[in-house]
This record gives sequence, structure tokens and C-alpha cells, in this order.
Amino acid sequence: MTLDVGQQQTIDLRLPGGTGYEWVLTAQGDGGEVEIVDKELIPEDQAFGARLVTRFLIRGVRPGRLKLCAVLKRPWEEEGAEAREYSVVVHD
Repeated sequence: MTLDVGQQQTIDLRLPGGTGYEWVLTAQGDGGEVEIVDKELIPEDQAFGARLVTRFLIRGVRPGRLKLCAVLKRPWEEEGAEAREYSVVVHD
């Protein structure tokens, strides 16, 4: 993923509804920086227990390279059930 400083982009991650799981997004790296501007849960349909989409809105803050790590976990658990990584480059 490539962003300019000030540019925003969304990341959509699906999760099963009604299970207590949530996506936690963190940034790792020694160069670039992004800000998580918003986090929103969007139902895929109106049925009880339907799958949800977690939509993160991120914005490029400082030029450089970093990794965004998304972990699907319950708040009371230390280990995640699933993890994803995204490479991000932020340009001037």
C-alpha cells in the first residue's frame, strides 16, 4: 500500500458477528508513520449474527516504510486467532 502524507485509505477486515472477536491494528517500523483516523463496524447484512466488516481509515503522517499488523482477537485473550500484515510506504 502506498500513501502520500495526508492521504487517507481504508482497510476492510471481515469478522464473524456475535463472537467477541475484534480486529486490533498496530503499526511497526522505524520510518514512516500513519494515523488510525477512524474504526467502524459495518454489518454485511441485517440478519442476527451476520458477519461484520471492520473498516479502518488510516492517513499518512510521516514519510517512510512501515508494517501494519492486524490481529483478530478477543479483548481478554493474549493470543490472536488470525493475523495479517500490510506493507505501507508513505511518500512526501
